Amino acid sequence: PGFYRQMVETVANGGCFRATFINRHKSGGVYYAEQSVTALRDEAGEITHYVGVSKDTTGAVEREMMLREQASRDQLSGLLNRHAGEAELKRCQALAVTQAQPYGLILVDIDFFKRVNDQFGHAAGDRVIRTIGKVLSDSVRHYDQVVRWGGEEFLVILSKVGLNAALESAERIRCAVAAQEDPEVGRLTISLGVGVWQSQETEETLLRRTDTALYLAKKRGRNQVAFATAAVEQATRARINDPGDETIR
Repeated sequence: PGFYRQMVETVANGGCFRATFINRHKSGGVYYAEQSVTALRDEAGEITHYVGVSKDTTGAVEREMMLREQASRDQLSGLLNRHAGEAELKRCQALAVTQAQPYGLILVDIDFFKRVNDQFGHAAGDRVIRTIGKVLSDSVRHYDQVVRWGGEEFLVILSKVGLNAALESAERIRCAVAAQEDPEVGRLTISLGVGVWQSQETEETLLRRTDTALYLAKKRGRNQVAFATAAVEQATRARINDPGDETIR
């Protein structure tokens, strides 16, 4: 509605409206058209007609969309790359600040991945990354985002979740990966850190807190989920060897 309202207002005031329209063929297929609409006036200056000129630009638009998609995807896993993931993180942060819409992060690390590369080669390591990437994508909702964050790390961005839902998602992912067995490497496991946005928190702070939780999960034996509150973030590394610390869940 806003698109056509702008078009009507522009041409009604005698201006020229130019934009890319999405149209439909008689056969039902969609195509893109670069179209301009211009008002024609008579000798008295009154608008008498409108002239529209349309050019099919489907090929150019589809190429641009394909290039954008390629630029946002990690070539190995097919997941969002880090640059696209950072943009998604900022989008969720903006919604959290303006609409008080919480979001959660799960930072995932493949357990003992260096051993996989050292013992079985990089081809096996690449296969493990693709396998776990697919498991992560299959284990979240269609509007959540899975990012190849770097190396053997993945970031899962969960929209509209609280702590319990985020922890449940992380445990579901952990179990799904633990059920996988690579024909060469064997059983696969991951460690997961969970963080959920809190009021007045920046995305950088939330990400750092989530990374602290991942650090805890790995230090405490791997193949598990950990969550660190903001209150214990600074003290975590000093207490990391204390298994009786109840402030770390």
